[in-house]
Amino acid sequence: PDVNGQGAFWADLNADGWLDLYVVDAGADGAPSRSQLFLNNGNGGFRQAPAESGATPLISEGRPTSVQRADFDRDGKIDLFLTNGWGAPPFNRGPYLFLRNTSKSANWLEVRLEGVASNRPGLGARIDLEACGMHQMRIHDGARSDLSQSLALPHFGLGDCDQVDSLQISWPSGRKTRLERPEINGVVSSRESPPPDVILVVIDTLRAKSLSLYDYARDTSPEMIEFSKDAILYENAISPGTWTVPAHGSLFTGRLPSYHGAERVAPNRVIQATPLNPDVPTLAELLRNEGWTTGAFVANSTFVTPSLGFARGFDPFVADDIRANLIITAALDWFAEQASPTFLFLNILDPHEPYDPGEPYRSRFPGREDSYGTKITDLFWDNVELTAPVTDHFRSQYDGEISWTDEVLGELFDRLRGLDRYDESLIIVTSDHGELLGEHGLAGHGISTYQEIVHVPLLVKRPGNAGAGSRRAQRVSTMGAFAEALAAAGIPAPEGTQAVRLDEPHPVWVEDIDFNGDRVTVGFEGPAKLVQIYGGGYEKLAQLFDLASDPDENRPLDPSHEQELKSRVNLHRDRPRPTHDLPPPVVDPERERRLRQLGYVQ
Repeated sequence: PDVNGQGAFWADLNADGWLDLYVVDAGADGAPSRSQLFLNNGNGGFRQAPAESGATPLISEGRPTSVQRADFDRDGKIDLFLTNGWGAPPFNRGPYLFLRNTSKSANWLEVRLEGVASNRPGLGARIDLEACGMHQMRIHDGARSDLSQSLALPHFGLGDCDQVDSLQISWPSGRKTRLERPEINGVVSSRESPPPDVILVVIDTLRAKSLSLYDYARDTSPEMIEFSKDAILYENAISPGTWTVPAHGSLFTGRLPSYHGAERVAPNRVIQATPLNPDVPTLAELLRNEGWTTGAFVANSTFVTPSLGFARGFDPFVADDIRANLIITAALDWFAEQASPTFLFLNILDPHEPYDPGEPYRSRFPGREDSYGTKITDLFWDNVELTAPVTDHFRSQYDGEISWTDEVLGELFDRLRGLDRYDESLIIVTSDHGELLGEHGLAGHGISTYQEIVHVPLLVKRPGNAGAGSRRAQRVSTMGAFAEALAAAGIPAPEGTQAVRLDEPHPVWVEDIDFNGDRVTVGFEGPAKLVQIYGGGYEKLAQLFDLASDPDENRPLDPSHEQELKSRVNLHRDRPRPTHDLPPPVVDPERERRLRQLGYVQ
């Protein structure tokens, strides 16, 4: 047909489950006009509605300007309101036509949205409907048409289908709401969930290998196993750092250590690090700027410190060298007084040296021999042979510390439930790094990139327990915790962020600067793991491991077998990095005392 198209819209006017097209004909001055309705055949084609349908009256006065659609008479069918007044001001020539839909009745559903973090009417939300094997999608655009708009509800025609399986609403904030089997032939209402509390728990020095959650023979983590029923368990989570400072920096910024800048600087065993790059925003700063109350309660007061930039965005930032039960009690006492949304960061230090669990945890696992002391690194750096009795003792005490920490975690989750702040919160439990307990003849962390150090636990309980009880086998970077928190809060990632959500494909890297000041880079490809040490302008070491056939990394392979991976490692290593001029904090006597206590200085 010959149509002077003034505006158009898509809507299911005959409620058969397929979107039809209505085109407004503005005509021409002095000539009649007839808008057009094209009915969807459901096979990729359309047919023109006949004039006698009543949807396209012939208009001889004025010129139509726009059309609005809504179920004005609430009979479940979309009606039309056609305006007429195109031309010179005042645009009120009329007549205006109300076109009541008298087509055959069919099943239908409308959705009324109420935004919380998004705009109040939920404009811009995407609604996906599954019913009788058919998928339909609407964008809530406010029935926008040329020169007009309304708050008409998103409408779904269902034809003869008498049951909707699910509705999923993707809000502009990034949040999602899922409704199962809503009632049809009426209006279903959905309110956007409020901004969630974000709770990030980092258990310092906790390796996945020593958790029954990860199939360890000893029952060290029954509470984490219980928590995993509400969460997603990532079986192969890798920390981007080998010790506290770079790993926490990545969790806080969503960037690798060489990009956020908090790394080791002294080429010797005195542990010093530069602070976070002041130009890189932290998770706490981003959440605080969007209205979250933020608080950090930290047991590792030696390295997770304001002087290294970790207090940025937090108020309060409480650092105290106390046991897990006391740090959690202090944190939850504060948390209970805060309104949602709140970001709570917890750093728990108990699995870190010195290994000195109280009873009954000290005697819970076999192998204890008190004469070996509480710090395996003392023996290691004194060149004491790490025999089986030695490692059995320290493993028993390390496992005891884990068992104690696990029990306290259970109390944390119970108290959150008691505060009614559990179900709709994002709760992430992970570690900054693991620990070597004699494997490869080594002890401690920050000294290698073996799996005992970089393979850490990762549990993510999403708001509403989405994905509860599932396990993910793919390798992921714990940096993804940063992206998960921003996504749950509906905050876009800042420019320069490297972290992506955990279920999105992404490269996994580990970075370090060793005691000689050389750059350590680890890349992965499938079961292949390539470790490279580079310094002085040349490659000093390259080791390749096949984690499928050699999970304990006892049989290094010729790196030439993985040239593509090696090229990726070289390319990653050689990319330019941002820099900053903040010096490492001074090691005062108190900090040196703490470093010695934790096994960093001999």
